[in-house]
Amino acid sequence: TGQNQVIQDNQIVFNGYGVWVENSGTMDPVSGQNCIQHNEQAGLRHEGAAADLAAENNYWGSADGPSGVGPGSGDSIFELSTGTVDFAPFLAEPNAVCVSIFFDDFESGNTSAWTFVVTD
Repeated sequence: TGQNQVIQDNQIVFNGYGVWVENSGTMDPVSGQNCIQHNEQAGLRHEGAAADLAAENNYWGSADGPSGVGPGSGDSIFELSTGTVDFAPFLAEPNAVCVSIFFDDFESGNTSAWTFVVTD
């Protein structure tokens, strides 16, 4: 929880929400190189007030980028408060350094147990 959380080099898949940011939580600009795909409700849910939340250089499950506030057909990005998300540039293909963590049935049958939640 808190400010400037680093979420980097992960495979975030098969969750309800891949990354959930709320209140005054923020992500560090070095965050990125994540594979965010196949999440049921959204790849990123931003319920906070942070402007230009750092979400650049991630693969969203499609070469044309994230859906929702994004231009593509990949996992969606939702902005549900006054904050905004900076998702461009995005990766057009998965990064080779993405690791296999944070997905269903990895030590837990409850996928929500693996959702990143960034809050204050």
